[in-house]
Amino acid sequence: MRKADFMKTAIFAFLFVIIAVLLPLIWIDNKSLFFSEEDTFGNYQKIVYKNMSAWDYSINGGGPNHPGQYTVIFPNGVGNYLIASFGLPNDIVQKVFLSLMLLLTFWATIRFMKLFTRNKLIILIGVLFYYFNFYTKSTLFYSAKMYQMILIPLFFTWTYLFLKTNRFKYAVYNFIGLFFFQGIFSNLATAASTFTAYPLAIALYYFDNTDNFVTFVKTKILPLTIYFGLIIPLVVNSGLAYYFFISNSFSSLKSSNSFAALTSPINLILQFRGAWWEFLSSAEGVSYNQWLWFYNNFAIIFISFYFLCLGLYGFLVNKIDRIRLFFLITFVAGVFLSSGSSFYPDLYKWLFNNIPFFYIFREPWAKFTPIMILSLTALIAISLNEIPLRYRKIIFAVSLLFVIIRGAPFFSYDFFDKQVQRWSIPFIRLPGYWEQWQEWSIAHRDQTVLLKPVNYFKRNWYGQDFGNANHPLAKIFGYTNVVYKLSNNDLGNIVGHFVDTDNADFIKIAPIDYLLDQKDIENSPIYLDQGTVRYNQKLLPYFQEKATAVFGNKLFLYPIKPEFRLPLIYQAKTVFLTKDIKGLANLISKSDYDLYSVTYYFDDAINQLRTIKNLRNELNSNDATDHLSFHKISDTDYRISLSHFKKPLAFVFNTAFSKNWQLSLPDKKRLDEKYHLFANGYANSWIIDPEKICSGDTCSKNKDNSYSLDLTMEYTPQKIQTAVFQINILILSAAIFYLIGYVFFKVLTHDKNK
Repeated sequence: MRKADFMKTAIFAFLFVIIAVLLPLIWIDNKSLFFSEEDTFGNYQKIVYKNMSAWDYSINGGGPNHPGQYTVIFPNGVGNYLIASFGLPNDIVQKVFLSLMLLLTFWATIRFMKLFTRNKLIILIGVLFYYFNFYTKSTLFYSAKMYQMILIPLFFTWTYLFLKTNRFKYAVYNFIGLFFFQGIFSNLATAASTFTAYPLAIALYYFDNTDNFVTFVKTKILPLTIYFGLIIPLVVNSGLAYYFFISNSFSSLKSSNSFAALTSPINLILQFRGAWWEFLSSAEGVSYNQWLWFYNNFAIIFISFYFLCLGLYGFLVNKIDRIRLFFLITFVAGVFLSSGSSFYPDLYKWLFNNIPFFYIFREPWAKFTPIMILSLTALIAISLNEIPLRYRKIIFAVSLLFVIIRGAPFFSYDFFDKQVQRWSIPFIRLPGYWEQWQEWSIAHRDQTVLLKPVNYFKRNWYGQDFGNANHPLAKIFGYTNVVYKLSNNDLGNIVGHFVDTDNADFIKIAPIDYLLDQKDIENSPIYLDQGTVRYNQKLLPYFQEKATAVFGNKLFLYPIKPEFRLPLIYQAKTVFLTKDIKGLANLISKSDYDLYSVTYYFDDAINQLRTIKNLRNELNSNDATDHLSFHKISDTDYRISLSHFKKPLAFVFNTAFSKNWQLSLPDKKRLDEKYHLFANGYANSWIIDPEKICSGDTCSKNKDNSYSLDLTMEYTPQKIQTAVFQINILILSAAIFYLIGYVFFKVLTHDKNK
């Protein structure tokens, strides 16, 4: 490379680095954290500790690892973890991570632009056009949307170059890119629309390089099979997370996502606008679009249509070639898809209501606009490349000026709204004592902490709105397991019912170790009603009076009293049957309730009623000796030992019920599912009957004719997900070695040719 070209490239690269570094510093104040709907963006490194396995204990008795957390281990979890490992505070970690995402978006767009031009000024205009627009503004701090902006140009570029050059390195790039950006799967609709880059790149290659479909298939089918075969384990890995998460609640999946915004006006779509919230000034005090005045201004609308005309310039003055025609078709298709039902109202609505799984595209503008942006970016690059030399300086200068003007909000301190927001406060300044709590929680991450207040989190730290919070911070910044009122899982429903009925006795069936009394809560009667205050005071008698740890004289940690501490796994000494949660509440609220009890619902125990009744009579009439001990191997693997038992017994595993928790006997045979019961309104329980289980050599028989039995309790999806993840690691290792060898070979052959 000539020295002049090298200097231009260096200046070019430095410009994008500066933009990527400066923008987060402009958007987010020093010592502040930005919170989107993904509140974990304030502390995403936590998922490296809590979400690496198939089962997540974090909230209310745990549950199958949420796909939204599991899929963003890369890059959110690992990325933030590595940045934080340098000792940086969370606010700096967040800014550094965001800067890296911006820089990668710029780099990805540059790679795409080089398919059409090598002119650095055209590339600069194209990259800024691709990024500085209304749509991109809505992608910040939404994982899948951020990564879509990176992956669509990369997937397209790598696939096209793979077909054009037959170089395997592009298949390797494609795998590595998807491996480190598995966060794209945190939204399935966004992932699906991102993957349209593959067929589009294949179509462009065919459209531009061959007229014989049979020849194309014969020569490219095997390479493409290898190309996509490499990423199948990555897709399967994320697919398994979704499958195991929704397998028991598929019928409620669609109803839980009932919101739909199916229509966006065409004139707004052509400006990359058209979000359902754009003209919604506020909802519950939240401003959705404080930049409406800017994007709805005549000058900005004129600029948007200038770029549209620029992209179509070649069709007016030059012969229509295949590449230009292809991107025009793709652009129109993008307009059609992102506008939803605007083109032909009944068609998209019919697709939405009748095609299986199509309902995931409930907001088409947010899912398909990047396809349109990418296509118009290509058209603009092609057009600028063909501008006659005598007009180039003025057209390039105007285009660069216009793209900067349209991107003005990105360089504003008010890029994110900093006004009063009740349920969605976007910026917080975390007091130091929460960092102390975070350090304590890392060392005690297997402990379970009940939050007080259990149902209210609004804070007013600074006497002003900026910097306050209304999030369950102990969940976000803590590494322990937490319990609070949340209605999206079984123990959360239990807590919710007890809170709503002014009853604090749920503590008797939850494996809680500590109470975290948060005295930094907003206590104004305007926000905090006396019923909430009164209820949360009812929690105190279950915990010791002296705090074992205090953080900033604001957070007080109280151990639970020994008589109320319930082990994670215990043998039941008393058995109850009841109809529903109301009956459960009545039972455990009795003064003589035995903590080591188990309660089954009639409907869930119907196949085992006779055994349960016999068991109940035996336990309630005799002294129940403790025969159980257990050892934790991992979050998804336990060893349970039952010793010297003669009669049936029941034990409880205090984590959210799932049929995928299974017991295996010493001969590796799984215990029949009928012995696995739903207990205490949320937990797992098994009945062990020696007459039915201890046949042959399954149990060890003791001299007193009692039995001893070792059991393995596992969350079975873990084995599958581990195997698939190991395959991906193996492919990743091979890919890295391949690239090292490829570079070494190129250097070696280059030296020989000198």
